[in-house]
Amino acid sequence: MIDFPEVRRVGITIQNIDEYIDDITTAVKTANIIGLDIETEDSGRHQGLTDYMRESEKLLFDVKRTTVCGLSLWPDNHHTAYYFNLAHADVHARIPWRIMEAILNMKQPGAVWIIHNAVFERTMLKAGLNTNGFMIKDYICTLVMAVSAYGPDEYDVEAFKAAGLGGMHALAEEIISTCRGFEENEDVTALMGKIIGKDSNANHSYNFFARELAYGYGLKQAVRSWFGYQMRTFEETLGDREHMGQLTTAEVFYYGCDDAIWCVRLYHRLLQFMMETNPTVVSTFFLQELPMVEEYSEVWLNGVQINAEAVARKQVELREDFADATRRLKVAIRKLLPFPAQPHEKLAERDDWYADNHKKYRDKIAAWANSPDVTDTFDQCSQLSGAIPNAWAIELGRTLKGKAKAAQLNVTHYMPMRTLMYDLFQERLILSKGKVQSDAYSRGRLKERLVKQGKTDCVDVMDIIGQMATMEQVAKLFITPYMKLIDPATGKMHPVLGSDLASRRTSMQTPNAQQLSKRNPETTYVRGFYEADAEDHVIVSIDWSQIELVLIGEESGDPYFHECYSELPYTDLHIIACEDVLEVTREEFLGLKDGTTTEGKLLLNPKGEVMDPKTAFKYWRTEVGKGSNFSYWYSGALNQVGERLGWSSDEMFAASDRYRAKFTVGEQWRRDQIEHGQLHGFVTLRDGHRRVKYEATPEWAQHFRAKWARYDCAEIRWFIDKVIRRLQSRANNQLVNSKIQGTCATIAKRSIPVIRKMAEGRGWGSDRVRFMFLVHDELVFSVHRDLVTEFVPEAMRIMNDHPEIVSTLKMDCSPSVGLTFEPWHAKRARIGQVELREAPPLDFIEKEKVGKEIPLSQWGQVVNWLYEERDRLRSSV
Repeated sequence: MIDFPEVRRVGITIQNIDEYIDDITTAVKTANIIGLDIETEDSGRHQGLTDYMRESEKLLFDVKRTTVCGLSLWPDNHHTAYYFNLAHADVHARIPWRIMEAILNMKQPGAVWIIHNAVFERTMLKAGLNTNGFMIKDYICTLVMAVSAYGPDEYDVEAFKAAGLGGMHALAEEIISTCRGFEENEDVTALMGKIIGKDSNANHSYNFFARELAYGYGLKQAVRSWFGYQMRTFEETLGDREHMGQLTTAEVFYYGCDDAIWCVRLYHRLLQFMMETNPTVVSTFFLQELPMVEEYSEVWLNGVQINAEAVARKQVELREDFADATRRLKVAIRKLLPFPAQPHEKLAERDDWYADNHKKYRDKIAAWANSPDVTDTFDQCSQLSGAIPNAWAIELGRTLKGKAKAAQLNVTHYMPMRTLMYDLFQERLILSKGKVQSDAYSRGRLKERLVKQGKTDCVDVMDIIGQMATMEQVAKLFITPYMKLIDPATGKMHPVLGSDLASRRTSMQTPNAQQLSKRNPETTYVRGFYEADAEDHVIVSIDWSQIELVLIGEESGDPYFHECYSELPYTDLHIIACEDVLEVTREEFLGLKDGTTTEGKLLLNPKGEVMDPKTAFKYWRTEVGKGSNFSYWYSGALNQVGERLGWSSDEMFAASDRYRAKFTVGEQWRRDQIEHGQLHGFVTLRDGHRRVKYEATPEWAQHFRAKWARYDCAEIRWFIDKVIRRLQSRANNQLVNSKIQGTCATIAKRSIPVIRKMAEGRGWGSDRVRFMFLVHDELVFSVHRDLVTEFVPEAMRIMNDHPEIVSTLKMDCSPSVGLTFEPWHAKRARIGQVELREAPPLDFIEKEKVGKEIPLSQWGQVVNWLYEERDRLRSSV
């Protein structure tokens, strides 16, 4: 703990402000750096947010119904920090906002506010019910600064060396007993998952161990990490009260002052750390990351317009479809009952839950399948548990201790699902890396097998379960959350954007539009719920074309990438990938496209079915060409392609060898990034950010292995060596992933503010052009219909003009325009996103021009057609 000078904390009320005002005024006017923090309450939030918070256990804020309860200031190195009561429980002591605003406006030009999470402060001060739309300017955000300084899983190396094993030590006896045979079997693999599971938060996992050491982004954790000081928590301060507004000045002022003091101290420490370890990133923070605070805040403030009626209709439809599916599934299962006399031997060997509980799951399935159906949709759905019936039960108040009173069986859970797939069907297991599988891909493989065997009743079960699983996923990810997140007064949701992901990609919450599929026909309709800001606006989306591959080519200098991406329009890299992976010539493969290749292995899909040449061309280009190009570079193998095509392990590795032999220069670049990470523990992105993974280094392995030396046990040494190899392999892939995906985010963050300034420079305010959000590499805007032909070309020019990132290759974008965010479809989405580079069969598009680029001169015609089509659709309802 650094020995800082003592700072006095004072609560300022209307009763004592005269006593302190001269000191406050002088300090604010003369300070170059002033810490600022606010406390808020939104107890008047709309009911949906309250429900969502309770069920998700996430902290949300109603941006339209927030009151700023208090504000703290600490001029750097001043002897006193001040907390101002603006809306606390001691009503008689509140300070009018006009006085607070006058104090804030005393800050001199050139001085800066230091704020931890300035997106929140900026948003809530502007939106607050009691702050008169105040706009805070000239700030530095220490949360964003921390993100530039280090990663979310980064820690002090010396702290790692000094740490013990944390919760991992509890697994020692299990490791010894499981590994006595020194054989990597299913039990060993499962035990390894307890430590290295990617998403595990258990205290025996490595994730938990590293997270406890991490510097952290939250102010409390960061201050504890950097200074050894434990700040009082929000929960401790709030006590048994429901929100900050119920506390008095005396109860909250110390907590509030602490935030203002420590964010200033954190600023100085982070700046020092950045200068010591990576000085280049300081300018990146100020010029690239900090400007995004305003962009993120404006997105949060303005929200996105949602067709709430369409969401509600879909919820009703899903519930009715789910009820119908349960009835059909019962019939299909009854045809296959009873279960065999003996349990499934192989499933029992590999899944302990089945070995111990197969009778329980069999009985539940049989009892449910033989139970009578009912006419009431809710009662029918509630015969099972799952995302749809459980959310409905909570909505109706049918809960127990806050949770849905759920049935005992969920057929889309992997345990009952595997009991059906393998036990009831008596089918051999589908495995991946030694583990039993029941995901959508594995269900598809099993269905193919069942079709060949003529087991139509089993196929029916698989079809219905697949439909139910999709319904459950859509309900869980989209429909149920959207119904709660939509503000009933405005029809909007208010997404929260940030840049705190380990890959340095941009994150999005409430809702997470990053989950919106563009091409999955089972979920693309969710995009159709999103609408432009106003009746006379359209949604414009502009997507960088193959940007990840362009960046790999730029970084590596691989000649095949340069062949494809050095000129516009691009040559097709996916075709080049197909040549060696499929062991065909380019002429043979292109012969599929023009119909000259009429026989051979290219016309047979993995099921042995004959495809026509054009279908074969599209199939192999997508599955092998595109699949290889977008998966190999992050893993060094074609695992995903091999799984989809049913390759054996040997076939997959052989195909991987052929792929890397084709792109030798690119492969050397990938290996160089990994070797740099192994040597230094990090890679550096084009913008100066680092992705640190100490786990990639031999030094980490040495110290991690030494932590287990106390056991002096051959079984543990054998097991931990395997854990180390897996964690280091993952670290290597994460380094390469961040090098590319993190740079994608760089380009987006450098484009968005420039596009806004371009619009403002042309006199287009946010009521004419507004950035809505981004989905990975797709920037989404609400644009007045009359500005499309002017705005889109300029936005594309800006998006493609980053010579500091891409200088030897060409960047390209693909624009779309629609009245909703769903991709245009002749039947499902006639007012959705029309791709301007690939014309759909609209009424005025000549037949020979379908699939080709729509000229700029016709873009206005596309927009007008969309409005006319909307009018036709409305009049037909």
